[in-house]
Amino acid sequence: HWECDGGTEFDMKEGDRTVVGTEITLFLNEDCLEFCNEYKAREVIQKYCS
Repeated sequence: HWECDGGTEFDMKEGDRTVVGTEITLFLNEDCLEFCNEYKAREVIQKYCS
């Protein structure tokens, strides 16, 4: 399990999930609500994570 507040540092610790996979939770400011759109989110993920 890892957490990041958006800066350059992150915390990592033992997780407690029993199911394999990834869960992403986003907390968005009002000026970033465009990322709630599935297609916009996919576009950004593909651009920066591929």
